[in-house]
Amino acid sequence: LTVRGILLSCKDEVAKGLAHWVAFAGAAIWTLHPANTMAVAYIAQRFSLVGTSFFLGSLLCYVNFRRRALEGGEDEPLSEYSVFDDPKALGYLVGAVVLGGLTAFAKENATVIPIFLLALELIVYRGRRWYIPAGLIGAGLVGLVFLSLSLNLSFESSFPSRSPTATSRMDYFLTQIPVTMKYLRLQLMPTDLTVEQQFPMVWHAGKGFTSVAARNMVLLAGVGHLLIFSLIASLLWRGQRFVPLALLGFYICNIVESSFIPILDPMVDHRMYLPSVFLGSALCVAVARAIPWLEERNPEARTLLSAGVMGLCLALALGTVARIHTWTGPLRIWQDTIEKRPWCARAYSSLGMEHLYLGEWTLAVGPIETALELGPYHVEGWNNLGKAYLELDRLGPAQRVLERGIEVN
Repeated sequence: LTVRGILLSCKDEVAKGLAHWVAFAGAAIWTLHPANTMAVAYIAQRFSLVGTSFFLGSLLCYVNFRRRALEGGEDEPLSEYSVFDDPKALGYLVGAVVLGGLTAFAKENATVIPIFLLALELIVYRGRRWYIPAGLIGAGLVGLVFLSLSLNLSFESSFPSRSPTATSRMDYFLTQIPVTMKYLRLQLMPTDLTVEQQFPMVWHAGKGFTSVAARNMVLLAGVGHLLIFSLIASLLWRGQRFVPLALLGFYICNIVESSFIPILDPMVDHRMYLPSVFLGSALCVAVARAIPWLEERNPEARTLLSAGVMGLCLALALGTVARIHTWTGPLRIWQDTIEKRPWCARAYSSLGMEHLYLGEWTLAVGPIETALELGPYHVEGWNNLGKAYLELDRLGPAQRVLERGIEVN
């Protein structure tokens, strides 16, 4: 509904009668995409689903409000249209504000909705009512300051300068340059999805790049981002609006988790859920815009393209079914992770813990020992290994590993 509303506001974006089908196909691609499996299947990410729902609800209300305003004649030079004279438009605007505010109680990356609305206003509606989303941005900043003061929160506690994996904000920011490019790559080729991406830090404060390969990876990804922004500028110059909005929205929705705020894990699959919401629709818009040109050369182009989109959705659905199979049991999840990230100590440790939960003491020993070889300062691992040895009546090894755990602690 949101995509359809935006396309109907951009009457020259796709051929007449295609807006509904383009919106449906774009929504299907996003819904069926394997990269979104973790966000849906991982119960701890239910707030990601709620935040995205509030985000899309706020956006839909704002799009409906702007369409009412356009129908009310705001484009006329002498128009005296006022939102207060249109109760339905006013209701949509209030809905956009309320749902946008609710994102603050869900997932942090959804709170960028005012910034996205500003981009929508400037790109799609030519900035005629830019002051509305700008006011929401200002209100959000004031609310953040008020909350920090009322809870006596320091800037460091709200926006930490480091995490267990990043020694500084610069460490995290430079690492996010190739990470966000990999997110885009996984949208095109979702072949490396895993619970633990284990993306390496590319920079260390005071030491510089961690390796020549890391430096080259950052430079190459940086060039890729510059090309994407050049594409956005080129499309805007040529009068196109939806594709630039979708690409820019991807970066806007990554501001919180892929910028200067260090988080424990530099990259996690579920963070693609909201940023990718309009990428499939952008692809469908690009295909729809090419239909008239293709039909001049092949009258059956529309049928072939429709079949291609259906085939793409089928392929994505099959990939999602295969990915869901991995999520049907904890052992499968961690075995899949170990196959893809054999150096991940957390995966081995988690696999061992699952065997402990099942009372499979012998099977638990091997993975936990491997985890401790990879990460010897994991106190919980030594404790778990000691428990496994105790259950197997191997008292000597149990004593040694538990004493080692005390030393590590």
